Parts: sequence; structure tokens; C-alpha cells
Amino acid sequence: MPKEYINNRWYGQKATQYLEDADGKQIESQVSVSDAAVKVGWSKSNDGGGLVEVAVVLLRSGVGNPDMGAEHSHMDRDGINRLIRTLRKARDAAFGADA
Repeated sequence: MPKEYINNRWYGQKATQYLEDADGKQIESQVSVSDAAVKVGWSKSNDGGGLVEVAVVLLRSGVGNPDMGAEHSHMDRDGINRLIRTLRKARDAAFGADA
């Protein structure tokens, strides 16, 4: 099954985290940015049927099953079309419409 991972834009980077201790003193530390991603996989059977899988992968270990902890959803053509429309709507509302 071919698949594509869409990583968050800060994947593999470090970030500064600011916390307060019990006395209210600010503590600064470096943390790794989550490697959560969206995975899209697809296949087509010999009888003309198809399958598209969309998953939110919370942790990619790279060992054994690299998508442990993922939530998967199998979608038909209508579901994929609705997902695409919804993502475009969200993108345009958040960032403005494409020219």
C-alpha cells in the first residue's frame, strides 16, 4: 500500500518550554517537538474496488510497527471528497483563500 506522511512543520526540531516551579520561578527547558503526523495510504483491488486510509499517527517509533498508537479511518470516495472540501474550507478560513 503506497503511503504518504504529512509531518507537522516543526518535526525533528527542539523547542523551548517555559514552566513555573512551586515558588513561581520560571524554568526554561528544551523539549523535542512531537513527531505526530497524518498518514494517507491507498490501494486498488483487482475487482476495481479501492481503499483509502487516513490515520493520525501519534508516535512513529520506526521499530516493528512504526504506526503504533495511530488512529485509522478507512474512507470511501464520497468520504474522501467531503474530507478534501472540509480541509479546503479550514485552510481558507485559517490562512485566506488562494488567489
